Amino acid sequence: MKVYRAWFALALSWMSAGLAIDLWGAEKPVGADVVRRVEIDPATPVFIPVHPRIATTVSFPRPIGEPMGTGFVEAEAFQKAMSEGKTVGGRGEYLITFSQGDAFFTVQPMQQSELLNLNVPFEGETVVLFFYLVEQPLAAVASLNFIDKPVSRVGKNGPAGTLKNPGASGERGGDVSRPVVTGILRSETAPAPSSLPASPARLEGLLRKLKLVHAAHAGSELDDLASALKLNVAISAAEDPQSLEIPHPVNRSALFELVILRAARDSALDSVGFVTLFRNTSEKEIVFDLRTLSVRCGAALYTARVIDAPASLRPGEVLPGYFVIVGADDGRPAHLLPGNDWRVSVDLVSPGSSPDLWSGEEEEE
Repeated sequence: MKVYRAWFALALSWMSAGLAIDLWGAEKPVGADVVRRVEIDPATPVFIPVHPRIATTVSFPRPIGEPMGTGFVEAEAFQKAMSEGKTVGGRGEYLITFSQGDAFFTVQPMQQSELLNLNVPFEGETVVLFFYLVEQPLAAVASLNFIDKPVSRVGKNGPAGTLKNPGASGERGGDVSRPVVTGILRSETAPAPSSLPASPARLEGLLRKLKLVHAAHAGSELDDLASALKLNVAISAAEDPQSLEIPHPVNRSALFELVILRAARDSALDSVGFVTLFRNTSEKEIVFDLRTLSVRCGAALYTARVIDAPASLRPGEVLPGYFVIVGADDGRPAHLLPGNDWRVSVDLVSPGSSPDLWSGEEEEE
């Protein structure tokens, strides 16, 4: 607790001196924008409000080194340890998802998290981030995008390194300044690939983004969130009857219904995630074999790679589920669109054998 007070006192001193960036501040109302942009400045720490129900993704314009900080535990290792009934050694207050070579990482706090810092190596400098817990989910930052500071280059027309648009005075764009290019810049690194390997950690990150997509209201809020998370989102006809995307989202069997509400494509991973409702329409408790959870598009069948969905339902119970599929998964892009005519299926473990969803009745909503 003494360490927490010391960090908090240091944070207050930085902010009062104007040497730190607090993304919200104490007077920011609940429901403020959850997507923020900040210029990169290694000399200025950034304070980020977080909440246990919100996954906060921090993005940089280029790849970063591995973020370092006490109290941050890899999410995949933590979940594996929990599933095996083990405990993760050390002080784990924040779950972090990061893959070497990425330009982003995702952080999610636990219920009792305190103010902690994370140091992010970026192009020979260290960007210092402080995470602190807030009471309301909508007061937390869901996406923080770092952008480059404007670069001034010294050119022939003066030390400012800018030239006016060469168009005549008064012409459109005549007052726009642009950087002076003094020569050809040589790069020692190869260009980044257009797609990234769909590693388990990256797919888990997309799974967490799906929950934000589900929580966002359709319209400008969802559009802004999708843009910040670099996702292409489609709303099904089950959620919006006027939607032309995912035209047959409801699949019914004798005992249950599966309803696709939204789908989101991550082009960098060549993957599509689904927000789906699982509804028990029977008078018996049913248990799903989630290993068989998949979607069909035309003649192609795609099995879920990562899943966060209910394993069982009581009579009449309805619960949301999230899962992610990967395209060709052999290095070739599949270019799957989120608005395809997807049909979702899953087998049952009980009671009895599972009805064949594809031969059963299918209806639109």
